[in-house]
Amino acid sequence: MGSRDGDGLEIFVGWLSIGAGMGLVLAPERVGRALGMEDWSELIRAYGFRQVAAGMGILALHPAPWAWSRLTGDLLDLVTLATRTGLDNPKRGRVTTAMAAVSGITMLDLACCIELARRGRD
Repeated sequence: MGSRDGDGLEIFVGWLSIGAGMGLVLAPERVGRALGMEDWSELIRAYGFRQVAAGMGILALHPAPWAWSRLTGDLLDLVTLATRTGLDNPKRGRVTTAMAAVSGITMLDLACCIELARRGRD
């Protein structure tokens, strides 16, 4: 992780990814219970590892592929969450809130990808 001027957004996204991912890695059961996804802890933990890897990649010397992987992961997260918005999930309101949060993060990740492409970063 060398010093790079003007890379505040990608550095923020990288650390955000690591922090959020660690939460999923360390407490997947708690996240699952909160969202009515009690049986999904293995998938939640795997998504956490994906986030940590993407964050580490963004903070490394070639951030663009990892930023795009985060954006793709956001879409996967949204699709996964959408499967739990049905009336059979009493915690669907929390799922909807989580989807709103992920949507905001998706916009941040998209901005990071666009900025990296604009600067010609690999």
